[in-house]
Amino acid sequence: MDNKSTLPEESIDSLNERLQAEDDRKESLQNNRVQKERISSNSTDDILMSLGEKVKEIYQRCGFNDVGSTPGTLFMLSDVETRMEELLLNLEEIPDDYVKKAENQKEKRGAT
Repeated sequence: MDNKSTLPEESIDSLNERLQAEDDRKESLQNNRVQKERISSNSTDDILMSLGEKVKEIYQRCGFNDVGSTPGTLFMLSDVETRMEELLLNLEEIPDDYVKKAENQKEKRGAT
């Protein structure tokens, strides 16, 4: 009977070892997930900040003055979009002859 009682104990010990290994694996996976979320969050924040700075630079190059105010990125993009639409409309009004002359002059400058 002694042999029969050791068999369940060995089985229990084996199961406990497997449970502990699975718990360790679960904890490791959770730590990896948390680290990836932190990296992703930091990366996203860095990208958004970089884009915001680029939008601000373009906003200022378009002649908008933000002295005394801090417009948001979406507001700046909206202003830039409006300015681009105005410029495109103005381009359509330029006579074709003028455009052709300008293109020819540009080609000549590029050839020399």
